[in-house]
Amino acid sequence: MSGHKRPRMAFILPGVGVVGRGAETFVLELSQRLEEKFDISIICRGQANHRCIHAGAIPRDLPWLQNSYRNRYIRKISDILFLDPCDMESLSFSVNALPVLLRTNFDLIVSVNGIWGAMACRIIRRFKGTPFITVGQAGIGRPDLWQARQRPNTHVVLTEHAHTWIGKVCPKLNVEVIPNGVDLMRYSSTVQPVECHLERPIYLCTAALVPYKNISCAIAALAQLEKGSLIVLGAGPLQSELENQGMRQLGPKRFVLKAVPYREMPAYYAACDVFTLVSEKECEAFGIVYLEALACNKPVVATVDPIRAEIIGNAGILCDGHNIKEYAAALKRAAIDDFGDKPRRQAEKFSWDLISMQYQRLIETCISSNVG
Repeated sequence: MSGHKRPRMAFILPGVGVVGRGAETFVLELSQRLEEKFDISIICRGQANHRCIHAGAIPRDLPWLQNSYRNRYIRKISDILFLDPCDMESLSFSVNALPVLLRTNFDLIVSVNGIWGAMACRIIRRFKGTPFITVGQAGIGRPDLWQARQRPNTHVVLTEHAHTWIGKVCPKLNVEVIPNGVDLMRYSSTVQPVECHLERPIYLCTAALVPYKNISCAIAALAQLEKGSLIVLGAGPLQSELENQGMRQLGPKRFVLKAVPYREMPAYYAACDVFTLVSEKECEAFGIVYLEALACNKPVVATVDPIRAEIIGNAGILCDGHNIKEYAAALKRAAIDDFGDKPRRQAEKFSWDLISMQYQRLIETCISSNVG
């Protein structure tokens, strides 16, 4: 071990301090809960807190990068080589993070940065012997497979469904199932709701405004209902398109789309009657937003697949989001049915207190095994 009073570990993820997606929330929440046991650094693009160490990157949202990716030939090649805009950010960040990882004596590295982050960690382990853990936040599919093929000391998956899948494609890999968590104090039914001058019931959707989140389906489904409003919280390349659709199909009295700071999110969950997100099947590795809504005791309408079934349990309704008639019926039913305290009780299974203890045990095992 490196001689520090506490083992020294690093998380690597470019978006921390820049955006507030699920992976970034995961790193910030977990690092806060582990800092009593470990000396933690977060290597990232931003400056979210005192733990952050800056490493530069090519941002994924650069106009020229997004525009070039729209070309179908460039898109095809980029997807094959893991060089889409997200992966370009990841690759450039990983290259810039390498010097930090080389000159600092970490006892463990936790990569939440896909295949390129895993490859950087593999290089560090080759030269310095530093063990590393990868976290499969990308979901089931080729990106997570290639991340796992970098042979981390342990690969963390978020659901039992993902565990079954990775066990088939990487049978010799050391895998742990640890779901994402939720702050049950920050997200609860006692939160003061934001004031909304919209027709009830109010449906809330929080997500990046990108195609696979299927937010256009939520707008179309709500337009099938005689009453009710939709609040969409997020930012992304589809903002103008979704704003136009929402105003055309619902109008300003039933539709709001805006981005809000992360600290204001609980008040919006508290204000809604139902939360919904019907992103593509198995494109979401988990979906922290579901837990946040459940913790505020709000029922959830989500995509029918094994991952969402694990998270939501009997605290919501699963449906085919592309079947607008079926989706609209699920939204209407969720607003009418009495779920009681089922959502909150489901969220309590994912308390950060429980999740952080699982990570603590895993990290201690990885470090002690490497020393031994």
